[in-house]
Amino acid sequence: MAGKSPAQLDQEAIEKFNRNLKRDVEREARLTRQYFWRGNKLPPFGIEPLPYERQRLANGGMTPEERALRKQWVMDQHLAPNEPVYVKELYPKNAIRRLLAAPWDIIFGALKPLMGQKLATVGRFYVPRLAMGLAGAWVVWYQFKYNPNQWTGHQGFHMYRTKPIVLPGDPAWPNPMEKQHDEFFDKGFKNRKVYLNVGKNSMVD
Repeated sequence: MAGKSPAQLDQEAIEKFNRNLKRDVEREARLTRQYFWRGNKLPPFGIEPLPYERQRLANGGMTPEERALRKQWVMDQHLAPNEPVYVKELYPKNAIRRLLAAPWDIIFGALKPLMGQKLATVGRFYVPRLAMGLAGAWVVWYQFKYNPNQWTGHQGFHMYRTKPIVLPGDPAWPNPMEKQHDEFFDKGFKNRKVYLNVGKNSMVD
């Protein structure tokens, strides 16, 4: 910085700004091309011949070659009775998804002659999802019902809610003598059924 004139400092700042601006513009252009080209090496292009009506009517209308090309393209838009065709290789799945999907594929593959293609496809889509949702609901219900969070361990769920704010003078203000010190967060300790007579038995012995 020392020994440089103000004009030189301004020139360096302008060159730095231009370099950063050029870098940002090139990066934005690359991102835009990636978005519109969908990651391909070539930009997308239309295959429809003469897509606009003005093109088909200009200069005296279409030539016989253009008319035949346009007719062929329109006819190609009609699907065959077996289309759309499901190509399994176009929808690859990882090993875990293939393992989970194999039983359902076997079941609905066997039911396809009885149910039909459409009904079997709908069932194959919805039945596994409903079964997994039902199984998950059963697991959660079992945990809440038979595995609550108690004083004997740290496992299970513990549900609580925020208590309302109660200030001195409110009708709901508790009397300190109404609650004992062991009534807070006992997690079922006071309702236990074991170790109740340990002291008595030891005294008798």
